[in-house]
Amino acid sequence: MSLISIGDVSVTPCCTCVAKYQWDMHNFWICCKDSEDMLVSPEFLAAHDSSPIIWSQLAFYPKGKTNKYNACFSIFVKIISRCADVDITEVTLSLFNDEHELISRVFKQPTHTDASLWGAEKFIHRSVAKEKVMSKKEPNDNLTIYLTMKTKKSQGSMGVLRFGDKSIRAHRIILSRRSPVFSFILMGRLNQAQEHKIVSVPIYISYNVCLEMLRFMYTERVNDMDAIADELLIAASEYCIEDLKRLCEMSLIKNLNVDNVIQRLELAHSCGAETLKATAIGFMAVHSGLLIQKREYRAMATDVSYEVYTAHYNRFT
Repeated sequence: MSLISIGDVSVTPCCTCVAKYQWDMHNFWICCKDSEDMLVSPEFLAAHDSSPIIWSQLAFYPKGKTNKYNACFSIFVKIISRCADVDITEVTLSLFNDEHELISRVFKQPTHTDASLWGAEKFIHRSVAKEKVMSKKEPNDNLTIYLTMKTKKSQGSMGVLRFGDKSIRAHRIILSRRSPVFSFILMGRLNQAQEHKIVSVPIYISYNVCLEMLRFMYTERVNDMDAIADELLIAASEYCIEDLKRLCEMSLIKNLNVDNVIQRLELAHSCGAETLKATAIGFMAVHSGLLIQKREYRAMATDVSYEVYTAHYNRFT
């Protein structure tokens, strides 16, 4: 089986719930020699209310997706990802040769074997397609596939993060993909009632810090990281957002000094931030003369102070 990217996709939004896509292929026969050889379009974004929400790709098997249908064209659209609050209600796939329609089929649901695929292995028998093509004065092996996708707003796809009398709404699928903790809370029991869509945020995570955590989950960006890195590390640790934890650690490491190293070591220890912890211990071993008289140094937890003393001892042995 070979996979070949070919052609271009153009997008024509029709209204807020319908959009059309056109995939042009030229000389497709020379690309595919065997059954299961697949031509794919470039990946493209579908638009809904002027916002990209469905990441898709068209797939065409000139000699069938499987040997069982090697006498047919197999055509599909693959939904790579979609916004959680949008459902696909209908997909229409049409096959054209130089503006001559060969067949158009409507699908109300995805395939039984793969929920991300809409289309059919037995889309049209190849002999029927060839017969229609050969009836033209100048037949060729150029094809165009038109896709029309209908969508609607889905219900129950939003989660609510609650802070006392404040709350933030966010897409459950985004929260769940970025955080195993959110996934367990929001997606683990979807058949249950409304309470499983609400997350009560601990009081030690502020509203503004949670906003930045959500910003990162959606965009992988954080505003004013250096000012909130310590609080954000606590939030990232609470919800097991490992890439955000690493980003916070790097911010805290670059600003490490004798005035904040003890507090950051204790923070790293409580959050399981091993990179920050190792760096802070190494820093304290080097600058122990400046730190040993500090009250915070003497008040460190026993297990933390033991690691610091061990690092200091190893430095001179």
